[in-house]
Amino acid sequence: MESVAKAKGLTQIIPQTGNEIARALAIKDFNQADLFHAKQNVQFGAFYFGERLKRNGSVDRALASYNAGDGNVDTWSLPGRDDPDVFTEYVPFAETNDYVKRIQQYWWINRYIWIGGR
Repeated sequence: MESVAKAKGLTQIIPQTGNEIARALAIKDFNQADLFHAKQNVQFGAFYFGERLKRNGSVDRALASYNAGDGNVDTWSLPGRDDPDVFTEYVPFAETNDYVKRIQQYWWINRYIWIGGR
């Protein structure tokens, strides 16, 4: 699977980001086609999300950053938007706003299924 932005695989890693992650993980002989291998793609996606989480400090901002970039999240992170739901409502990109809401919804559904709503 490849998007219009040339993002590849399940976790939709764009070429430049793939190269940066490969360097950070010290993966030699990285090839863009490697992103179509599920194991490599999920490893890269998990690493990248972890980095976004460290940088942005919260899941909602990390998800928004994963989809729209750190710079955009920086401009959306204004005083009064500390609550995850408030922050998400102020995300002006429809795709990113929907992405963050969908991922959070899936998290809650899976939490309920696997943990029993605790």
